[in-house]
Amino acid sequence: MRRPVLCVAVFLSAVATASATAAAAEASPPKPDDFAYGMKFETTGAAAAYVTELPTRVYQSVMRPDLTDIAVFNGRGEVVPHILSRGRTEQVVSVPAVSLPVFPLRGNEEPALEAMRVQIEAGGAKVSVQAPAGTISKTPAEPSAITSYVVDGRTLQGSLAALQFGWPEDAPQFAGRLRIEGGDDLGHWQTLVDAAPIANLRAGDSRLVERRVETRYMRARYWRLSWVGERAPFEITSVVAEPAGNRQDISRSSLSFEGAPVPGTAGAFEFNTGAYFPVDRVNLELPEVNTIVNVELLTRLHSKEPWRPLERAGFYRLRSADTELMNGDVPVGLVGNPYWRVQVDTRGNPLGSGAPKLHIAWMPHKITFLARGPAPFTLAFGNASASAAAGQIPQLPEGASVLHASLGERQPLGGPARLTAPNRPRLEKSTVLWVVLGAAVALLAYMAYRLSRDLKR
Repeated sequence: MRRPVLCVAVFLSAVATASATAAAAEASPPKPDDFAYGMKFETTGAAAAYVTELPTRVYQSVMRPDLTDIAVFNGRGEVVPHILSRGRTEQVVSVPAVSLPVFPLRGNEEPALEAMRVQIEAGGAKVSVQAPAGTISKTPAEPSAITSYVVDGRTLQGSLAALQFGWPEDAPQFAGRLRIEGGDDLGHWQTLVDAAPIANLRAGDSRLVERRVETRYMRARYWRLSWVGERAPFEITSVVAEPAGNRQDISRSSLSFEGAPVPGTAGAFEFNTGAYFPVDRVNLELPEVNTIVNVELLTRLHSKEPWRPLERAGFYRLRSADTELMNGDVPVGLVGNPYWRVQVDTRGNPLGSGAPKLHIAWMPHKITFLARGPAPFTLAFGNASASAAAGQIPQLPEGASVLHASLGERQPLGGPARLTAPNRPRLEKSTVLWVVLGAAVALLAYMAYRLSRDLKR
């Protein structure tokens, strides 16, 4: 009986040793060459931590949507703690929109503005803008043509974030561009938005209306609206102002991708960005000019997953007198999927020949790391075998001094081979544990069997 028991004991000892070795290998800290690429941080000044935005090249090399194959190393090759974050994309304090008085100017604009006088009734309850008779000239060809508008914004508190324009429901179709200027009097103006897209279009039974224009958070007493190129065949009847509140102007990174038609499905095109960009705005560049379409946007994380509907929106591309008109970006929340699909509704207006281009925009993550150990610090990324984030922490200590840093050019560390998971089978810790437990149960059963035979003798 001793020999079988000894063999089983030796087997269990070997399995336990292998388990400990595997656990030790998994617990060992990562090294810079475990990652495909790296970028050196360029810092100025002494601080507890440094922060910078992740460049596009990082998103194009990471292998995990949650960015867990990113690490920061110091000059000794040691992992230092870091945190990934995204800035606010919406206003913190909601400020209600305000309807502003709007006054159309007809004929020759300059004499009209010079003669215009603003009257405020007692108590400020009513504001009116008047031009004395005979000061506004009218051309014989267009006796009542509206050349521009003046908007009274003195009731606004703070800066302006956006303007929404209204016109009659039965207004004719139109797509053009509107210039928005601001000033503290009626004689001096500063351009706020040079050529914002405005549209009142129809695609089949649907309407495509673009009436909201974002501004640069400027503060002014008056606003002047004028058409760039062709004037609209309808009158702007209302203007609603959205105060800026606590919102900040956010700069975004962007890329464009060619679409591939889906065989057997009319109006369907698929796109692969090849990366886990945190996309929050998209646009569609139509292949032919003078096209208006309704589109359903779909997305998925992996190529074998079913498509998930995301958004329905209208897109247009039209020719004007001196330029092309396209709709603005469409907000889509926050989508980190690399696969996109566009399904064009071909019933109302066909797409034409060619494939559309998908434009994506995103606000890059910010990476903040503790300056522990000697410089230079290196951002390492791209590891298909990474099982958990190396050195990532939930937050920095309160009161830590943080300075901005920049990143140098991308350099190879472990090389592109790190972007491919190894083909050899891995003995997971849970598998080793079950093997050890199974062997122990088998050993106990064998010992009970031998003991039973000895007792019978």
